[in-house]
Amino acid sequence: SKVTRDFLAYDPVGNLFSYKGLPFPHTPKWHVNAAVDYSFALSGQLRGFIGGNLAYQSKTISLFNNPDLIGQVQPSPVFRPGVFFGRDIFSVKAYTTVDARAGIETGNWKAWLYGRNIFNTYYWNNVTQSLDSVYRLASMPATYGAAISFRFYLFRRRISL
Repeated sequence: SKVTRDFLAYDPVGNLFSYKGLPFPHTPKWHVNAAVDYSFALSGQLRGFIGGNLAYQSKTISLFNNPDLIGQVQPSPVFRPGVFFGRDIFSVKAYTTVDARAGIETGNWKAWLYGRNIFNTYYWNNVTQSLDSVYRLASMPATYGAAISFRFYLFRRRISL
């Protein structure tokens, strides 16, 4: 997605410019999810399963901005003279995460172990600005756990036509 018409507005640091041609914030060119699951019999009614997910997101912007203009701005000319914002200060870099799970199931219940972001990829999902500070919001690090689910039915009715 991108802005297709001239639209004059201010960027996060006060530069007036046209947003025309810029992608909308948080709309990467690529966002890919892939999942694989494998289920197998262990015994009688007991089944095992393993699976994984891969998520990739290409670089995107968090706020409308023109990197050429941002790179010419000093966040604090008084307290930090000669220091300028980086051109890509409001960019969210590309990242890839991998999740995994393994467990058992039978009948109406299922139990499994899982890992999210198992390679502990450090990435941020947002960048924002307030006065002379820029904040990057980091996403979750590697997370592991166990889960149990149970399926039950409040009403069971068979309808024949």
